[in-house]
Amino acid sequence: MDIKIKSVKDKAIKGINNSELLIVILFALVLSLKCNNIIIDIIAVTIMALICMFTKMERLICIMIFMFFFEGVAKVDILGGSIARLTITISFIRILVEVIKNRIKFNKKNKMTILLFSLLLIISIITKNNVIAAVITYLNIVTLILFNSYFSSSLSNVNSEALYENIKKFLALSVFLAIVYGLVTNNFLNEHRSGYENLRFNGVKDPNYMALYINIGLIFAISCKSFFYKRSKLILIISLIVGIVLTKSTTGILLSSLTMLLYFLLLKKSILLGFIKRNRKRVLIISTILLTICMAFSIVFINNYSKKTHINEYGVEVGNNRVSDIIVAFKQKDFDRLTSIRTLIWREHLTYFNNKNLINKTFGEGVMVNRVYSSYWEKEMLSHNTFIDLLNSMGVCGFILFIIFMVNKFKNNKILNYKLPKGNFEYRLLLSILLLYGMMLSLYPERIIMFIFLL
Repeated sequence: MDIKIKSVKDKAIKGINNSELLIVILFALVLSLKCNNIIIDIIAVTIMALICMFTKMERLICIMIFMFFFEGVAKVDILGGSIARLTITISFIRILVEVIKNRIKFNKKNKMTILLFSLLLIISIITKNNVIAAVITYLNIVTLILFNSYFSSSLSNVNSEALYENIKKFLALSVFLAIVYGLVTNNFLNEHRSGYENLRFNGVKDPNYMALYINIGLIFAISCKSFFYKRSKLILIISLIVGIVLTKSTTGILLSSLTMLLYFLLLKKSILLGFIKRNRKRVLIISTILLTICMAFSIVFINNYSKKTHINEYGVEVGNNRVSDIIVAFKQKDFDRLTSIRTLIWREHLTYFNNKNLINKTFGEGVMVNRVYSSYWEKEMLSHNTFIDLLNSMGVCGFILFIIFMVNKFKNNKILNYKLPKGNFEYRLLLSILLLYGMMLSLYPERIIMFIFLL
């Protein structure tokens, strides 16, 4: 009997250490939480806890990745929030034990990061600035740094290149399943703007963040080498592109186009040039036809939509849909409306920063970012700009350290203990896309973004 139980246990552990099977189990657990049944919730939480306790460390970090995407929708009443909290807590305890037991030392970068956020946490506690949220964010950051130190050490006995490839595959599949989740649960947002409605795909968060997630998944899906079949990889990439179009995120669609263009120009230049040389006439004919079709379509599209306008209650001409509103705003040089009121919010947050005392300007306000009242939306909001958020949160000193950190990230081109081969720009491309997104969204302290930067 004992042998039989041990055999079942061994098979279960082997199963949760298989990437494809593991991600299907995790997705099933997240979907089961939509039943809103306490018994099902208890079973899901128990299974999740057991998986996190018994899986290998390299799989545990993949589970964290998955839950970072689904934390907004995987809510459980008995935990008082997302099931991601359970995953993070178990991960923190397990990795802390490993680091202490093996006496793993931190490198200078990790020491400086912990020191910076420890000081910010002290400021948060002293000023009573979102203390609970600050502590949770601080523990998330420490957990990621512990994982970084563990996998960067020789004691982990993990092939860094293989781990990186597996993380890329797991991340791309997690984003794909986030799209599936949004479609299955019909998670769409019906935006009501002045004079028109705009139906956008939420997925697992709001459309803009979902577009960001899909862009991250797209970079890793294109570059990942560990898919068994090329056809499945192609289906995955097409699904991600369809998902990003459904979000109707202008930034997301432009950056996904830029992502694919830069990827093939930087990473696949030799393959692309070889193909063009072998098929010069065909490429020229097809390119000419596609360019002509795109130009004709653009002219008809813009002429058709630019005419769909009306005068709002303030006597201002606005569009009847998102496309025509952008065109009208561009003609009127109304950059606030062109950027969905972002530039107005930026000015209000920078004014808030200028009105601070010298100490807060220099050392910041704490771990969390304070919301500032928006005169347009008539409520407190984040700045929709990560750099302004970091300046307000960390102060000038912390902001300068962030810039130095980013310069080193680009210079080293390294993730975990794996130095990417010379000429491999995929990680730098990802960081560039995230920094561009940071101009339009508040990415701090999004867990998946911290994961990408800290690992």
